[in-house]
Amino acid sequence: MTLRHLGLGPSILGYLSLTAAAASAQGTAAATCSSYSHAEVNKVDLLFVVDNSRSMSDEQRALTDQIPKLIDAITTGQRFAGDPRPFRPVTDLHVGVVSTDMGIPGVEFPPSCSPDGGSDGRLLHAAPQETQLSCQREYPQYQSYRAHYDDRDALANAVACTASLGTEGCGIEQPLESAFKALWPKAPPAGSQQNPFRFISTTEAGTWGRGDRTEAQGGNYGFLRNDPDDPSLIAIVLLTDEEDCSVGETSHLQPRSQLAEDSPYWQQDINLRCYYNKQFLFDLERRYLDGLRALRPGREDLVFFSVIAGVPADLVSRDVLARTDFSDAAARDTFYDDILNDPRMQEAIDPSSNPGSGTGNLRPSCVRSVAGESGVSTAFPPRRLVSLARAFGKHGMVQSICQDDFGPAVDAIVDGLADHL
Repeated sequence: MTLRHLGLGPSILGYLSLTAAAASAQGTAAATCSSYSHAEVNKVDLLFVVDNSRSMSDEQRALTDQIPKLIDAITTGQRFAGDPRPFRPVTDLHVGVVSTDMGIPGVEFPPSCSPDGGSDGRLLHAAPQETQLSCQREYPQYQSYRAHYDDRDALANAVACTASLGTEGCGIEQPLESAFKALWPKAPPAGSQQNPFRFISTTEAGTWGRGDRTEAQGGNYGFLRNDPDDPSLIAIVLLTDEEDCSVGETSHLQPRSQLAEDSPYWQQDINLRCYYNKQFLFDLERRYLDGLRALRPGREDLVFFSVIAGVPADLVSRDVLARTDFSDAAARDTFYDDILNDPRMQEAIDPSSNPGSGTGNLRPSCVRSVAGESGVSTAFPPRRLVSLARAFGKHGMVQSICQDDFGPAVDAIVDGLADHL
């Protein structure tokens, strides 16, 4: 199967540098692509990026348990009844869900990793076959809520149903690429002859973002509101127990059964391929920081990026957050330095995983064990995800997937959204 390399060299496969275009306020943007006014914002387009690999059943349930709390808080402007610090509520809300499954384009890796791109940044809206929730069989492509018209409880239940993705997704998680492809448009920015971002794919149609294509065309059109006079806040909530492996090349991800014995990847366990071959990972700032901000040219503050991943819970506790002034760059740097410099956040091969046998893996960064759940869950150092949240400055937030429940994580995300509203 042939990948669409689009004439790009392997070191920049799938994207073009945004450096020159970012210098112009209208340079790289969504289909509307003109600078946004500084009007008051009352709309939010909330995208959940949910890891649907086989280790995520308990964590998905922990997230969906908190969705009613999140929806209630942002649509009432109160974190809890009688909140002494109410904020401006969201009166117009879109909520979409994508998975971390981008397949492994061009690589046959059954049963969970498709060579054709997996979910590939499509908004997912079919309810799972087995869930404790009361779900319809299928929902609209994304959920909508308008104050005084729609039922927030019904909205919360629908979002929880669609975010319960199951655990049959590809174990090579690419959450950043999935979110970016879901939102980025196919159409070139206004005044430009060429779209600065493309995507690795086996088909011509798959090389483009889905943000401005209709559902019939395989796109997510309508989820983002791109009216220059009335822009929405884009809020991304990402849940995964792994590091991001968003890549522009996939030859190193072939299973050992497909490799020649003289291949440089032959001795590398599949779970360590992204660790060993970081040269194939997409650049965090040029692609994801600049690219996501370019969806709101002139109003880059209207992009909020949050992560619930394998950060040790004590490093992002309520006490730590309470004593950190996230509006102050020095305080933020100390917060992120403490996370990234912590010994548990360092990537190292776990000798107990029997490296070289095919089952080798990194040392976990944190462990989650909750009574009544299916077992002990391990998470791994999400250094790329933490680094990207840091790059977003006060518009980023990090929380831990290893907390007993995700209430504190949702509280932190609500506080971040409240600052924007």
